[in-house]
Amino acid sequence: MLLGVVLVIAGCSVVHPKPPSGFVDGASIHTINVGGRDRVYRLHKPAGLPASASLVVVLHGGFGSAEQAERTYGWDQLGDSAKFVAVYPDGVKRAWNVNGGGCCGRPAQENIDDVGFISAVVVNVAKNVSIDASRVYATGMSNGGIMAYTLACNTTLFAAIGPVAGTQLNSCRLPHPVSVMAVHGTADPMVPYGGGPGHGFARIDGPAIPELNALWRTVDQCQAPTETSDGKVTTSTAACTGGRSVALGTVAETVDGIYSGRISGDVLHGPAKREAMRALAEREGYPLASCHAYSDSANDLPMLNSVGHPHAVNPDHKLRHYAQKQGWPVIEYRTGVRLMRIGLPGSAAVGATAGVVAAGAALRRAGRRREAPDTIAG
Repeated sequence: MLLGVVLVIAGCSVVHPKPPSGFVDGASIHTINVGGRDRVYRLHKPAGLPASASLVVVLHGGFGSAEQAERTYGWDQLGDSAKFVAVYPDGVKRAWNVNGGGCCGRPAQENIDDVGFISAVVVNVAKNVSIDASRVYATGMSNGGIMAYTLACNTTLFAAIGPVAGTQLNSCRLPHPVSVMAVHGTADPMVPYGGGPGHGFARIDGPAIPELNALWRTVDQCQAPTETSDGKVTTSTAACTGGRSVALGTVAETVDGIYSGRISGDVLHGPAKREAMRALAEREGYPLASCHAYSDSANDLPMLNSVGHPHAVNPDHKLRHYAQKQGWPVIEYRTGVRLMRIGLPGSAAVGATAGVVAAGAALRRAGRRREAPDTIAG
């Protein structure tokens, strides 16, 4: 399981040329003001677009960024081949405010209007590029996947959403009919497939994924779903009114043809995680001296000591003591009540950050499939 390894790779600093600011073919970067705050998004516009093109909004995971999502998720290449526009909004402090569940990080703490920002991005792109308003879609990984559900609940801009390793934390009092294609691992410990509190920094606490899928089948007035299986991947698909559909793809371990729900592959721990991280960084071409790593456990000290920028997030006592001795950043997001329970002053929570980590494309290039979650939600 490459949980900590993904976190490190997502935090690597690699210098890339800054794209232009105009709406040119290829990559560009744009700044708009929303709610008095300058916000940034990246755009990829393929050459030879049709007169009215589709638009895909790609939302990075927590501790990710627009640049990281564009570089690693593979949507630019898909857009070039299928002739659609991909846009990558940038979350404040590498997270999204999903309007529920305390998620995630600084945006949630400051009640940043990310629904308004992403909606403004769609409008801004449509003013400058010929976009078919009936073919605007949103997809995201982990915190970005949760944000995709929030957009479906609070706007009418999107024809479909494609959340990966996400859940719905928004109250969604007035959901709008929208097609849903969700992908989730049955052994995901961070955003549990069966619902309830997960592990990780943010302790995401959402509904069971099959129940969430059923909710959207009700919203979309769908027929009973049908299931197909291809190896470890099971897909449930329901046809709905208005030509919509609601689908759920799951990945699970199998033993003698039976899904066990356990994580497939080795669980990386201590030095083993460090070695896997080194191998993946070498394969991806990332210098570890420029990488950031985040952990809450002293078990990850071998990994943390291998990078140039280690961070202790919501740490256990041993890691806290070690990080303070080494001068590493110590980040707290726990509430005052939780801090008091572990014997820390409430002021330690000031300036805390939380979020999720996603680097699915980096894992895909490393040959790993979603047999176990490749996302840390926290």
